[in-house]
Amino acid sequence: MIFPLQGKRRVEITKAYSIKLTPKRYLAHDGFTLIEILVALTLAALAITLVVSDSSSTPHSKIERTFDNFERAVRFSRDEAVLRNRIIRLLIVIGEDDEESSFSVEYGPDKDFVIPTQFLKDIDNDSSLDEDEIIARKKKLSGEFNKVQEFQEKPEPIDDQVSIIGVGSTLFSTFISEGEASIFFYPTGEKDGAFIVIGNEEEVSTLSIEPFTMDFKRNYRPIDNSENIEDLFEFHTAQGRKLYQEWVK
Repeated sequence: MIFPLQGKRRVEITKAYSIKLTPKRYLAHDGFTLIEILVALTLAALAITLVVSDSSSTPHSKIERTFDNFERAVRFSRDEAVLRNRIIRLLIVIGEDDEESSFSVEYGPDKDFVIPTQFLKDIDNDSSLDEDEIIARKKKLSGEFNKVQEFQEKPEPIDDQVSIIGVGSTLFSTFISEGEASIFFYPTGEKDGAFIVIGNEEEVSTLSIEPFTMDFKRNYRPIDNSENIEDLFEFHTAQGRKLYQEWVK
């Protein structure tokens, strides 16, 4: 049987409930404001951005990104040669000293254009051609090509912390470590086989491009800290030539 509460007893119980309920009402309204939540989310996003940015700017990641760009250019050039029915070349400029290295995609005049292969090999083999004649012929050859605007409006620069050590090609007989090097693509879908060597203070890396397929092979060789390297440029060049000879075999 339930008896109704009366008088002072009711008051005491009411006070007891009031004392117990007060902290519960306080906790129910305790929490983060909208501004506090937004600030926390902003800080978290900033932290994630800094971590991603830091991991994408490592010396090795720049090597990888450079190879990604070359592979993209090769795929584009092969397709462009077929679509345009013209010879396409991937022109790689090997910067010296403080000069900037870069690459660009260019198209030739028509499908019947003949690449002056022997002249290019003569230059590559340090022939008896005098310097003025070599410059004139190179200028004439470059005049036959125009940049593919759909790929880029101007030459694509190589990251300043990555050095193009040299380029080998099935069209040439030696390793080109200065000046310009070209990889040619033909309307038939064929292309020159190529070997690109790049590096930095931590590694020397290579990209092999097959002549009849779209297969790419990357190889990374860390530089041993125990090696006494007095001139990084000379070390890179020597390593590049050695790796090129291995590729030729």
